[in-house]
Amino acid sequence: MIRILHIFPSSAIGGSELCALETINALNNTTRHKNYAVFPDYGPMQKKGENEFTKSIILHYDWWVASKPWSLLLKIKMVFGFFRSAQQLKKKI
Repeated sequence: MIRILHIFPSSAIGGSELCALETINALNNTTRHKNYAVFPDYGPMQKKGENEFTKSIILHYDWWVASKPWSLLLKIKMVFGFFRSAQQLKKKI
């Protein structure tokens, strides 16, 4: 069985989140696999899709995409935060 990890940028109901949920719905209708969803916090999107996911995981991760320039130190801190979150996620799946 294939396991698919979907990492949502937020727990709000927005365009990218709805697009991801639509993709998950299509996958559920055509193939047999397990969908895991990761959200940075509890919210309406996590609730809306809970019947579509094999497991919904709440795991804080730093926002790493931005239009403003960030300092090198902040970028390094965020990369370490990403690896820390990835290790926590590995334990949960």
